[in-house]
Amino acid sequence: MSAFPTSADLSVPERLHQLPDEQFAQILIDEGWLKPLSVKANRQIKSPLGEQLAQRIQREWIKSNLIKRAHRLLPVEMVAWSAESLLSPVLDVSPESQFLLAQEELTQLTGSSARISSKKRLLISIQLSECLTYLGSNQPEFLPATSYQLLSMVEILIKGGAIWSPAEFWELYRWVTTQFLRLLAMREENLGAQATPVQVLILEGELPWLSGLLFSKAEVFKEFGKSGQKTLKKALKGHLDNDGTPQAVLIENFGDWLAPLVRSQFWGAVFDKSLWKPKQSDLYDVLLERAAQLCHPSGRLLFSAGGDWLQAGMLQSAMRLTGFANDSKPLKYVTQIASTPVESRNGLVVKSRKWGSVKNSISSQSDWAELAVMRSNWALDADTIAVAHHQLFPKLEMSIAGNKLFQGDWEIEVRLQGRKRKLSGEWECSCWYSDREIDYLELSLPITEEIAINRQIVLSREDHFAMLIESVSQAGDQQVEIYSRLPLATNVELDPDQTSREWRLNAGTKPVRIFPLDEPQFKVNKTDGELRCENGMLEQKQNGIGAAINVLFLDWHPRRNRERVEWRKLSVTENRRLLPTGEAFAARIRLKNRQWLFYRSLKTGWEWPRAVLGLHTNYETVLGRFDSKGNIVPLVNVE
Repeated sequence: MSAFPTSADLSVPERLHQLPDEQFAQILIDEGWLKPLSVKANRQIKSPLGEQLAQRIQREWIKSNLIKRAHRLLPVEMVAWSAESLLSPVLDVSPESQFLLAQEELTQLTGSSARISSKKRLLISIQLSECLTYLGSNQPEFLPATSYQLLSMVEILIKGGAIWSPAEFWELYRWVTTQFLRLLAMREENLGAQATPVQVLILEGELPWLSGLLFSKAEVFKEFGKSGQKTLKKALKGHLDNDGTPQAVLIENFGDWLAPLVRSQFWGAVFDKSLWKPKQSDLYDVLLERAAQLCHPSGRLLFSAGGDWLQAGMLQSAMRLTGFANDSKPLKYVTQIASTPVESRNGLVVKSRKWGSVKNSISSQSDWAELAVMRSNWALDADTIAVAHHQLFPKLEMSIAGNKLFQGDWEIEVRLQGRKRKLSGEWECSCWYSDREIDYLELSLPITEEIAINRQIVLSREDHFAMLIESVSQAGDQQVEIYSRLPLATNVELDPDQTSREWRLNAGTKPVRIFPLDEPQFKVNKTDGELRCENGMLEQKQNGIGAAINVLFLDWHPRRNRERVEWRKLSVTENRRLLPTGEAFAARIRLKNRQWLFYRSLKTGWEWPRAVLGLHTNYETVLGRFDSKGNIVPLVNVE
């Protein structure tokens, strides 16, 4: 190693790490990152050069209110938003576990701007020493930091900027500087070919952006920061539809993907630098609202693997920073979740607040993003159905009154003339409708030029029922068989009725009644179809000539929980001709004083209006309810 450090040492973090403090400080001065001390200061102060520089940086941070902004703006759990994606499971007795405990306690201790006692000050010094020892700050060999460690220690450096002794500040500042230099030197190797969008955002977006803010006087980090900002902007534009809907391909890790964007917004606010341009800022705002739509009362986002209980708090902090009004319903929704203790978020949610109700639809659907989110209101006990159709088996998550019912891949198998057909291609949204009463989604997957699978999903926004329908049609004289499997959520129990084909799902305290409308109501009547529960899946099958259809009607209205039910298939005619089941399907269901009619054409090219139970229609799909006079009030009409 050269006795005199040069700029070449900056590109070799291992060499820089081994430099004495005096030489390390001098090279930063020589490179123009830090201003040299005046001759007068050098004469008056006898402390080491690094500690003198540390004192000056601390004074600058205090004078610019950087530390005050950090205490006011940065949430304590900010880095922990990415804990599940950045940390591997560790044993409670491992050194890494001990470091994480010390780091977490240090974050808490430095998180307050109030004056600290001498006892607390001593504890902070001990915790800092333990963290730096684990990170190898005073070891001869250089230890590269993980993204989580670097983000955590930068937060601790800034928030504790006014309480560290010059020696402590300098040791921590030097460690952070060296780690960022390594990140810069290894930027081509940081990401492998299999890098996930989350890794790209943190290593190529958030950390470079943060380095440009923290070392704004260093030209090399200015450029690094600009490249990070560009990556963040590209992610925002490239993975969102114009209405803020995220791509379905992100949905399982959406919270992890969102966290670096939100943190980067906070880092910019602390250093008084804007991350987004005005149009990007507007897109970021609607992204947060879409994320709130996807937030479950447990605090996690829909489709996520689980355990992400900090995500509601992340959304709350992000919305407050961007200026959402206090009476904003999305903000009030996530705030209520975030303010509820984690151990109380067990699905037994409180009764809906009045502010949760809405006059207009709050549901959303994006063809480009391949994602639809149906939501009854902004209350904790809202009914929700989310569908991501970016893969062969669409993902579905359904919650009723805040209790999860289904979650996972909605599988299907199709047989024509007894032979299993290989499915390929992409699902397309052929119809989307949303108003004050109903949300309706229709998806289509072609099998051949004529034959296609169709799935229809209905959610009532006020009447606590839903429908899940799937059909294969236009198969001519071929025998059609469809097998469908819906994954039940954890701890959901399913029980069959003794005499009828009704099933009852128990999700938390909310029982759900399921009626297979494509089958006869009572078991004494034979049927070609079947509905059963096996291996945590709700399985349904049906067959027919030319077409086959599965129709599930789910009801969880508390006043209809024990009411007598009646349902039956209906005859459909066209110009007085009785249509076979391969051309059209219709059914009626009655619960207490509520009745509904569902009709679906299974063959195109009809010439005359179809007639069913007094209804004459040219629509392909009709869902209606009967009023008190027996008239059918349409809820959905699809051409």
